[in-house]
Amino acid sequence: MSQQDFVPLYVRIQRYLLDEIAAGRLSEGDRTPSEPELASKFATTRATVAKAFQQLVYEGVIVRRAGSGTFVARPAMSAPIDLSRVRSFEEQLADRGAIIDYEVVAFDSHMPTPLEIEALHLRKAETVFRLDRLRVVSGERMSLERRVIPASSAGA
Repeated sequence: MSQQDFVPLYVRIQRYLLDEIAAGRLSEGDRTPSEPELASKFATTRATVAKAFQQLVYEGVIVRRAGSGTFVARPAMSAPIDLSRVRSFEEQLADRGAIIDYEVVAFDSHMPTPLEIEALHLRKAETVFRLDRLRVVSGERMSLERRVIPASSAGA
């Protein structure tokens, strides 16, 4: 018996699909072979193929569309935390080819909240600017952030 014989069929199917993607034979948006096609190729049941698909869907490798089929997913944009080198979220995403944009949602001046007074060591009467902006990464809304800037630091 070969070592391959000890690997569950659903894992072999997953590896096959991952290899096809890695080799460029399947790309983002391409339809994967169907459950019946893979069941025939691997001499197994559709249930085994469905189990292989289920894990790949969970991992974000493929997406299933009812009535349309199963397709190679768009790679997820994420930025693992690299504690050995402090880099910004944007730097880590840019290293992976992401395009980062911002949309200003709100910008105005306010009296500071107690938390802002404490965190920024402000005087109670000092105003702050609040900037709310939406971070868009490669066309996907990624986060909403608020920046609070003391008016005195902004040259106001």
